[in-house]
Amino acid sequence: MSNQFHSASTVHTAIRWLARISSLLLIGLVIAIFFGAGGFPKIAGEQNSVKIEFLALGVMLIGLVVGWWQELAGGLVTLAGLVGLNVVELLVNGRLAQGAFPAFVIPGVLFLLSGLMTIRMQKNLSKTF
Repeated sequence: MSNQFHSASTVHTAIRWLARISSLLLIGLVIAIFFGAGGFPKIAGEQNSVKIEFLALGVMLIGLVVGWWQELAGGLVTLAGLVGLNVVELLVNGRLAQGAFPAFVIPGVLFLLSGLMTIRMQKNLSKTF
């Protein structure tokens, strides 16, 4: 049982760090794009769909940060933002978000998986005591 727990713990740690590293890469990409475009875009005069997409991007970024401390919540928030962005894209452009946006699935799912593994491991530990 000890080897099984150690193996699960190692996989959990790997998933957690893959989620964190991928979140940092995506946050860095967004920052690089904003700086490359001359700073945060002025969206006041944009269409409502563009404003909603920027809001969804902000939600995804918040999820990536939250995931470092609350993996389950961070994963859910990241994926919720991505779903929102894709709904707007489908309604306005008839297609899913393209470019780097699909990559937000990676840390979102990994944070979600890590959070679920944490809950499962805590339940298993409580059964042993």
